[in-house]
Amino acid sequence: MLFYGLCRVLSWARNSVDDEADNDHHDHSVTGDDHHLVINIKELPGIEPSVLRAIPVVDFNSGDITGSFECGVCLSKLEDGDKARLLPTCNHWFHANCIETWLKLHSSCPVCRNIVGSVQDSGTP
Repeated sequence: MLFYGLCRVLSWARNSVDDEADNDHHDHSVTGDDHHLVINIKELPGIEPSVLRAIPVVDFNSGDITGSFECGVCLSKLEDGDKARLLPTCNHWFHANCIETWLKLHSSCPVCRNIVGSVQDSGTP
């Protein structure tokens, strides 16, 4: 069973290496002895500090909002009065500290993966 699993992983790795050009964010390779699979994940850099500062911190208020809101980083419910940020490109809510930490390491929304700070096409010329 272990041998079968190893064969499947090596087969997958070989196919992944062939398809490497199709994926700019992952580097799959098999070491020379064919016993170890090495996967390097290339992260996009975090957003510029000026972009983060441009997203206001507000006191969350669910008064006019139907449904409950969950922070996509910590997965806890946003409660009235929590310090929060609304990402302008996708309108997802997060605890302010959670999304600040996330955006220092990533440039996209953790829920929908839209690039934060990018200009969205409004559909008008």
